[in-house]
Amino acid sequence: MVAHSQIMNFPHCIFHQSGPAMKGRSHAGPVQPTRVEQGAVIDVVLTADTNPFCIVRIDGYLNVHSYKELMAQVAEARARGARSVVIDLSKVKKIELSGHFAMHCLAALFRDAPLPDSRLGMRALKPLVEANLKAGLHDQIKLVCSDRKLLVNLNRAGLDRVFPIFEDLGTAFQTV
Repeated sequence: MVAHSQIMNFPHCIFHQSGPAMKGRSHAGPVQPTRVEQGAVIDVVLTADTNPFCIVRIDGYLNVHSYKELMAQVAEARARGARSVVIDLSKVKKIELSGHFAMHCLAALFRDAPLPDSRLGMRALKPLVEANLKAGLHDQIKLVCSDRKLLVNLNRAGLDRVFPIFEDLGTAFQTV
């Protein structure tokens, strides 16, 4: 498994942000992550390889308090050139419905599909899930999760049919 320090020192790291208010800050060494109230610490690193990709580490709960931050940070990394994303869920304690919504929105974002209005709630989620399932397995976004309870949660949400899921970062990196 790849350690957090290895990710932070990933070759050609050009962009790093962490927490809810890090827009525009470039990586200049370790950044102290900030905790989203009752949510999660979200840490994003963008590499500058010939095939730039984004590594997202989530620590805590992917829920109503953190899902918008996940979407915003990944969208910003994509705007900065990320062609693919590895989302590390190894420190996620629980994924709630809003977390599933965020994951499905990220799939739509990388398919260049319009994003639904999150205020529509379940009415927005159902067509989004259906479109993602119809589009099939997404090769630009990979999930890393070895926790059996979370895997069951991801499978029930249909995310195993949208994203490849790996047990460790090393294996996921090999597919980027």
